Amino acid sequence: MSKAVKKKSRRMWRTMRKTLGALFLVSALVIAAIPVDNLQAAPTGSGAGTGQDGYEKCDTSSMIPQMNAQTKIYTTAGQEIQFAYLNDNSGYGAVIVGYNGGYLQDGTLDFTRPVDAYGQYRINDGGGGYNFVAVGLNGNFLFYEEWIEKTYPGDTTAGLEEKPILEDTVKMEGMNGKEVNRVVEVVKRETKDIIGADGNFIKTIVTSFTVKERT
Repeated sequence: MSKAVKKKSRRMWRTMRKTLGALFLVSALVIAAIPVDNLQAAPTGSGAGTGQDGYEKCDTSSMIPQMNAQTKIYTTAGQEIQFAYLNDNSGYGAVIVGYNGGYLQDGTLDFTRPVDAYGQYRINDGGGGYNFVAVGLNGNFLFYEEWIEKTYPGDTTAGLEEKPILEDTVKMEGMNGKEVNRVVEVVKRETKDIIGADGNFIKTIVTSFTVKERT
């Protein structure tokens, strides 16, 4: 009785192995028949299998202008995008080198609208700080003059000498370093007539002098 059971068990396991083997073989054939796009065997040669031989090197020198350590980098008004403004022999264009704007909607940047360019301008006050100043197409800083009103008081007896004030000059960094008059406009003069002891008029003096000055 036991011998018959053993023979039956061996026959059942042999049948199961043959069935599983056939299934695995059919599965392998089906998988091998599935087409795979854009894959091919590497060409034979010294570099076979390295991913180097048989492929053309993409030369981007004619597509993207070259930059160096002297290339000026500009930013947008909110400092979200940093870019270089370069000529690629077909015209000027922006090459983006940085983005600090956070999340991109749909993973794209909108370049359909023009942006203002700002350059880094160092402040000559010994502190080593800098500001961002708008620049023109040639990379020149676009400064504007800021004027303040200043009043010069004069002595009530001798008066105030205007000439040194009017002839004073200031070096304007935003105007290519040239010197211009500090006083832009005379706003107001306060004067006083000096009368002698005999009651005769001697002269008129300036007791107060208000002007608009370049800062």
